[in-house]
Amino acid sequence: MSVDQQTESVQQVGEMQKNKTTFTKIRITEFKGNTYLDIRDFFISKDNKVVPTRKGISIHKSRVTDLISLLEKAEAQLSGVQNETK
Repeated sequence: MSVDQQTESVQQVGEMQKNKTTFTKIRITEFKGNTYLDIRDFFISKDNKVVPTRKGISIHKSRVTDLISLLEKAEAQLSGVQNETK
């Protein structure tokens, strides 16, 4: 059963292209009464259908603030690395 078949509702937030046939979608999903932030890779199949892969993560809405804090920390560290290489 695919990820989309398991979810009760899906709200698109955005997507980022990875290469010609693969992209990462950021969505808000609901499953068994719980709300999640879902970050998942999708690909375009040979018959032009958008198909989810197993590569991804679903984070309960109560943990999204923690994720954002960690991403901000990673961004700051990456900025420091970029500044060191210039």
